[in-house]
Amino acid sequence: MRKFLIQCDSHKRPLYDFCYAMVEAERYFAWKGDDTFRFIYTEHPKKYASEKAAEKVVPVGSVEFVREFVRLNYGEIAVKEVIRPVYPSCWLGSYMGSMDPTFVVRGMRTFARKIVQFEYNRRGGPISAILDKKYHLKHDEIIKHPLNGDYPLHVLRDRVAEFEGEPWHISNTVDTVNEWRVFVHNHAIVGVKQYKGDYNAVFPLIYANKLIKDYEESPGSNGTWAEKGTSTYTLDIGEYTNTNGENDVNTHYGIVEFHEFYSCGLYGFDDWSILPYMYSQQWFRILRRIYAVIH
Repeated sequence: MRKFLIQCDSHKRPLYDFCYAMVEAERYFAWKGDDTFRFIYTEHPKKYASEKAAEKVVPVGSVEFVREFVRLNYGEIAVKEVIRPVYPSCWLGSYMGSMDPTFVVRGMRTFARKIVQFEYNRRGGPISAILDKKYHLKHDEIIKHPLNGDYPLHVLRDRVAEFEGEPWHISNTVDTVNEWRVFVHNHAIVGVKQYKGDYNAVFPLIYANKLIKDYEESPGSNGTWAEKGTSTYTLDIGEYTNTNGENDVNTHYGIVEFHEFYSCGLYGFDDWSILPYMYSQQWFRILRRIYAVIH
């Protein structure tokens, strides 16, 4: 029997929407008379701090909850190498605000110096305008790093010691008008939830299916754990516009974020019949990566 370890508070109340969704899934499977799964609610994963127990348990909770579960059972090396952001290489040019040829930076000091020169050569002064331009930073190895966010270039330059030596994905900031979260299971879209913008906007289904096809057919990843064939994940897609004159508005789409299917908000996605299978499938993949690291 597959068990789900669901994060809750001291009163057994689920802490996040994706935890609450498992309460509904439990009710759904009970209504069906299906005892395939068992649902356990806990504040802390330490109860299942053994590798043998962990093989039969799927943790459902925050990144910190999942990270602690992995640490207790498999050690720090598994946390560092497996519970990390994923940037499939086949999409690098499709991310919102992508910078060519790559936007992975370790030397922030060098980046800040070169980008000032690049922008000055491209558009001229004033330097103050160049230094006020914002860039989006996201750590390449740590999910929810405290320094993730948008920064003007002058802040990156003045606080360079805080960023130096760490791997950062850096992109231009883009103001989106609409954003959707796409839920993919068994290589197909099983749900779409809009979480920003005009709800009369039309979801770019053709674009989304092209991204999924490109990913499924890609040979692998850019060194992270997005192996060929990953079939359960979420993909955030944003819409933005460029205006060249009053009657010349161009609509574009890009990837906001990619999430493996754990610790990610559901925004109302509520297919109780497949949610446990989605979490299980993702966890099996994580386990395979862990075993590749520790054995």
